[in-house]
Amino acid sequence: GSGKDGEGGYELMSRIKDIYYENHNGERIYLLAAPYRLQTGDLFNWSWDYDSTLGKKGGVITDFSKGIQEKSVLLGVMAGNQMTYEEALDHLVEVTEKDILDNSPGKFWIGEYYLSCYAIQSEKEEWEYCCDELDNTVTFVSPYPYWVKETTMLYKKQDQEADGTDLDYPHDYPHDYRKVAGVEYLNNDHYAPSDFVMRIFGPCVNPEVTIAGHLYNVNVSIGDGEYLEIDSRQDRRNRAIILHGICGTEENCFGKRNIDSSPFKKIPPGIQVLTWPAGYDIEITLLQERSEPKWT
Repeated sequence: GSGKDGEGGYELMSRIKDIYYENHNGERIYLLAAPYRLQTGDLFNWSWDYDSTLGKKGGVITDFSKGIQEKSVLLGVMAGNQMTYEEALDHLVEVTEKDILDNSPGKFWIGEYYLSCYAIQSEKEEWEYCCDELDNTVTFVSPYPYWVKETTMLYKKQDQEADGTDLDYPHDYPHDYRKVAGVEYLNNDHYAPSDFVMRIFGPCVNPEVTIAGHLYNVNVSIGDGEYLEIDSRQDRRNRAIILHGICGTEENCFGKRNIDSSPFKKIPPGIQVLTWPAGYDIEITLLQERSEPKWT
C-alpha cells in the first residue's frame, strides 16, 4: 500500500477482525462481513485547530483544540439475492438512525479503539433496480473526535497485613515489587495523561485513593451494594461524581468532593503507585485517547 488512508488504511483494516458500528443500544453492524464491505474512508485522518496572535513577523500559537469533526467511509453493500440485499440496506438505516432520534452517540470501532459519533448522511452510487449491490458513502459526525481505548483494572479489598507475595513484573526492573495491603500499581501504558472512570464499592465512609501522589477523595457514605462513580471526562458531560444506590437511584455528590485535591486530575503515563485503605474494592477504567486508532 501507499500508506494513504485509501490504500494503507484498508490494508490495516483487513488485518483487524473487529471493525463495526455499534449504536447506543448495543446493536452492531460488522463492516468487514457480508453483506457489508468497508472499502475506504478518512478514518485515519486528523487535524487540530489553533488560536494565534499575529505580529509584524509571523505570530504565536496560543492554544490547540478540536471541534466537531466529520468523517466519511465508502461502504459496499452486496448480497447473493435481492431479499438479503434489501434487508441489509434497511438494517443499516435502522441501527444508525436510532442514535439520531435518541440524541445519543454510537461508536465506530476499529480493533480496541472507538470513536463516538452519529451517522448523519448516506449517498448511494452504482445501484440499479433489481441489482443486489451498491456503493454507499456514509458520513459520520463526532462531537468529541478522539479514538478511545478503555482499559479496566480492579483492585480488591485486602487484609491489613502484607501477604509476602512478590510481584514479578514482565519488564526488566532491578527488583520485584512486594505486595503490601493497600499498595498496588497502576500501569497507564499511554504517551499522555488519561481521563478515567473510577468506581468505589461500598460499604465505606469518605473513600480515598492516592495515585502518583495525588489524592482522590469524596466525603460521602457508600452503603453495601452501592458504588460511587467519579468520571473525569468533559467530552459528553460535565465532570461528575454520582452515588449509585441499590435501587437504581443516583445522587449527585459533586459538592462533597475534596476541593483541595481535585478528584478529576488525569492519571499520568507510566507505572504509578496506588494506595487506599484497602477495606473496599476499586475499579478504574483508563480512557486513552488518540487522534487515530493505533496501527500496531
